[in-house]
Amino acid sequence: MEFVRGAQTPSSTKAPPGSLAKDWTSCSCLFGDPRGVLVKGAVVRLKTQDAFSGEYGDIEKYDDVQRKWLVRLHRREVAIAPMSFSYVELHFAYRVMPGDASEAVTRTRRKHATGDAVFVEAPCVLVGPDAPARWRAAVALKARAKAGDAAAREAVARLEALAPPEPAWSGCAACGARARVQCPRRCGLIFCGRACQRSADARGHADGCGPFDARTRRMREARAVVDDYKTRKTRSFRKKQSAATYDAKVRKVATCLRRFEVCARQPWAACAAGTAVYAAAAALPHACAPALRMFIDDGTLTATAARDLAENQLLTVNLGPPQLPEWGRDVRRRWLRDHHGFACECATCARDDAKQAARAARAAGAASRKVDAARAAARAGKARQPAAAPPPPPPPAPPKLEDLPPHLHTLGALEDHLAAEEASRRATDAYLAEHYAESSSGESDIDWRAEVPRKW
Repeated sequence: MEFVRGAQTPSSTKAPPGSLAKDWTSCSCLFGDPRGVLVKGAVVRLKTQDAFSGEYGDIEKYDDVQRKWLVRLHRREVAIAPMSFSYVELHFAYRVMPGDASEAVTRTRRKHATGDAVFVEAPCVLVGPDAPARWRAAVALKARAKAGDAAAREAVARLEALAPPEPAWSGCAACGARARVQCPRRCGLIFCGRACQRSADARGHADGCGPFDARTRRMREARAVVDDYKTRKTRSFRKKQSAATYDAKVRKVATCLRRFEVCARQPWAACAAGTAVYAAAAALPHACAPALRMFIDDGTLTATAARDLAENQLLTVNLGPPQLPEWGRDVRRRWLRDHHGFACECATCARDDAKQAARAARAAGAASRKVDAARAAARAGKARQPAAAPPPPPPPAPPKLEDLPPHLHTLGALEDHLAAEEASRRATDAYLAEHYAESSSGESDIDWRAEVPRKW
C-alpha cells in the first residue's frame, strides 16, 4: 500500500487505557487498543440499557478508583452532571484533533531525492464507522473553525474540496418523465415504468448498476441521520419544514458522508477506532506509479519521495496494494473500480492504453498489408497467365493410291510391300544381334549392318 505504519510509542503502551497521565494529541494508540482514544475531548455514544442509550457525550476523565469513565452528555436536559460508565457501555464516536494548519501540498516546490520528506501531517479528525458520528464530527470541526481555530479552518477547507455535493434525483432515468418505479437492483435510479427500465437495461444499465449502490447507501444513512435530528427535536427541526428543505438537508448530510468515504479509502486511514482523517493526504490523486510513499509514526503521517522528483511535479499516491504497479492495466482498473469505485486514468494507464492502441494498429496494418499483397499477387497472376498451348498437329493423312508408284496402285500390292519391308527389318535386326554376340574382337567401329546381305 505504499506506506509503513510505525510502532507505538512506549508511553501509549505503558499508560493505563483512558488515563490522563498523557493527553495524547496523536493517534498512535489507535493502532493498538481502541480504549486509548478515550481521553479528554473524545466524544462517545452510550450503549446502555436505559433511557440514556444513544446519547452523545464528552469524556471528562478516567476514575482510577471506580475504573470507569466520567462522561458529560451533550443534551443538558438529559443530564447536567458528569456520569460514570464502564468501557462496555461506551462506543467511540469521534475526536477532533489539533491537526495541521499548513497549506495543502499538491505539487513539489523544489527538487526532492528519493526518500526525502515532502510534507508531514497530523490527523484533524478521528471518527468511527457509523454515519451519525461522521456527521457530528464534521459539525464539531466547523464549530471549532468558526471559533477561530486556524488548523480547523484549513481542515474544513480541505474536506469540502474532496467531493462535490450529491446531485438530486429527478424524473425517469430513461425519458425524464415523472418516476414511480425503482430499479430492482436498488442502484438508486428510478423510472416511470417497467418499459423504460427494460429499455435502460437493453442500453447497458444492468452492467453499470453497481456504482450506484454506494450512493443509495449514503442517501439511506443520510435520511437516518436527519430523521434522528427530527426525532430529538433539535434546533434544526424545531419548526415544521417542507419536503424540499428535508431533501436539501439529506443531500447535505450525504455529501458529508461522501467526503469521509474519500478519506477512508486511503490505506493509511484505517485504525482501531475507525478512520484517521488526513485531509491533505486524502486530496492527493491516485497513480499506479506513485510519487510518494507514506509512513505513520506516533499517529503523524510523513510523505516521502518514492523517486527523484523535479520541481512543480504533481504528487500522487497509491491507493491499492504495494504490488498494484506490477499488475496489468485491466487488472489494476478492475481492482480500483471494485474497491474504490473509479476507473484509473493516470499517466501509467494512459501509456498502457497508447501501447495497446499501437499494437492493435500494427496488427491491423499487418493484416491489411497481407490482404493487399494477396490481392496484388492475384492481379499479377492474372496478368502473367501464359497463352493457351496450340492444338496438337493432326495425324498424317494416309497415302492416296494416285500418289503411289504404278505397281502399288492396288491395296493388296501396298499391303504386300509393307509386310515385306517389316520382315526385312526384323531379319536384319536378328542377324546383327547374333553376329555381335558371336564376335570376340570387341571392335565397335564395324558397321555390321553394311555387311548384311540384302535379300529381298
